[in-house]
Amino acid sequence: MSRSNPPTPAGLDAFSEHPHPGPRVLARRFLVWNFLRAVLHHGWWLVTSLYMAIDAGLSPAQLLLIAAAQGVASILFEVPAGVVADTVGRKKAIVASHVLMATAMAVTGLFPGFVLLMLAQMLWGISWTFTSGSDVAWATDAIDRPDRMHLLIAAQARWQMIGAGAGIVAFGVFAAIVDRPTSIVCAGVLMLLLGTWFTAAFPSASARTTSRPHSVSPAEAHAWRSPIAPSSCWSSSPSW
Repeated sequence: MSRSNPPTPAGLDAFSEHPHPGPRVLARRFLVWNFLRAVLHHGWWLVTSLYMAIDAGLSPAQLLLIAAAQGVASILFEVPAGVVADTVGRKKAIVASHVLMATAMAVTGLFPGFVLLMLAQMLWGISWTFTSGSDVAWATDAIDRPDRMHLLIAAQARWQMIGAGAGIVAFGVFAAIVDRPTSIVCAGVLMLLLGTWFTAAFPSASARTTSRPHSVSPAEAHAWRSPIAPSSCWSSSPSW
């Protein structure tokens, strides 16, 4: 009796013809990492929004000032963060993002004062600039399958949306069971652990692409996000 091969997990069909498991394994890890990061980010943001209004007792004017400060910090650090990613490496930039983000998330739950909350939110905004575009640039270089990257980016968007919904539900329930400050700090700790896993499980892109004449910069990768799900992504190859 002939035995059929086990089915390929959804989202990994695009790498099925590759003779080595490396790209498929990295693609799987990349999608899992995006899912977990979305869970923590969106769950934390839901609880933090309630925390700043209810527990910290911030006024509408203070909330608007925090949002404005966060936006300004993000804009000011967008270009320098991209330069850092191109200089020291995309993986190191993403790890730095996790450290900064985890710190900002934990500080938010530990210190309810207005000034510290504003500084924490500014740090949180800065942390995103280190991973904005660097994640796709890392995947492009490390996985080294340019013919399948449009599928990976589309799958990334889907798993981020799934993670966002899961995180909102999970942390909403967790905050209701314990309390908002505890759930906020826990999200920060988990974000740091996720960054630790990224450090251990994800190779540096440069180690896999030293022979390539051109690698994708975070700015170029960031530009790819706009046509995130064109029709060609669904018709050119089996779905991710």
